[in-house]
Amino acid sequence: MSAPHLVNFKVFDQPKLFNKSYYELTDVELKYNEIFSPLIFPLLIYQTAGLQYAYRLEGFDKDWRVIDKTSASYTNVPPGRYKLLLRTQYGLGKWKEAAPISIRILAPFWLSWWAISLFAIGGRLQLLFYLPFPAKT
Repeated sequence: MSAPHLVNFKVFDQPKLFNKSYYELTDVELKYNEIFSPLIFPLLIYQTAGLQYAYRLEGFDKDWRVIDKTSASYTNVPPGRYKLLLRTQYGLGKWKEAAPISIRILAPFWLSWWAISLFAIGGRLQLLFYLPFPAKT
């Protein structure tokens, strides 16, 4: 029995292409608003009868999600770094795990350090120019 591996990766229901094959994929970078849906299969698809699949996005999921189909999907994952873990159960509770895939979800530009700095400076300038000056007596 071989370990499960990624055979497709979709963003907005469109396949997302990378510089290498899905099987060789170890790192993924996504924008904050991209919805992703990895599809997992064992290497030998004809052995799927009676198999269970489990996946976990380490840093987001508390527990493994066990499924009997071969797809997993995530939405509204906050920006950050995660690891996508995949495994297949065969026999009497024996699990075969795939190599983890690192996923980095980028923060929106307004949450970047430079944007927050600009907003803070802009807010201070606004206060400076719109506060009434004390009258001279």
